[in-house]
Amino acid sequence: RKAEREMIKMENLKQQLETAMLEIHIRAGEGGRLYGAVTSREIADQIKAQLGLEIDRRQIELSEPIHTAGIHSVPISLHHGITANLRVRIIPQTAEGGH
Repeated sequence: RKAEREMIKMENLKQQLETAMLEIHIRAGEGGRLYGAVTSREIADQIKAQLGLEIDRRQIELSEPIHTAGIHSVPISLHHGITANLRVRIIPQTAEGGH
């Protein structure tokens, strides 16, 4: 029974992650070129801040940090072989934007 409840919990978590859109603002220079990159740790922190969900950064299967603006699909490995694809929108912030 416990395993069944755990599976249902993971399916619900998958649903929450796949219907969400995470937004991460990152400093950018001329032409929208990003300074630095978005890492799995940053994504884990933002999942907690924006969605209120606890995801370990090791569950975020990012082959390499994100260096480009736009929408990225990020696979998140949940337990029991369940993987959720979270959409992450990287928004460049340029200096002239008053920041």
